[in-house]
Amino acid sequence: AGLLSKLRAGELEAAKIALLPAEDLLPAAKRARLHELRTEGQQEVHPPQEYQFQDEEMPCAECGKAGKVSWEYMVSVREGFNKAETWGSSSSSERGERCRARC
Repeated sequence: AGLLSKLRAGELEAAKIALLPAEDLLPAAKRARLHELRTEGQQEVHPPQEYQFQDEEMPCAECGKAGKVSWEYMVSVREGFNKAETWGSSSSSERGERCRARC
């Protein structure tokens, strides 16, 4: 039964509503959904992401193993998409590429 019906029936005093936990003030459907979310936990399991390129000889920086390292170039807004005036300038060719890798 809802809070209003309990108040009208005299089962609950108005002063006691302030002492109720916040979750008890939610509609039954919301409480059921919260319970469902809390009990299910994380259902989706994502496989480890493989990057664009594979390198059989590159050792992993974290574990040191070689053979299954994938990697990709990283382009940030600042580094990859400069102003048109700087395209092809000598300083842009001196810039090192940034990559990320994982095994």
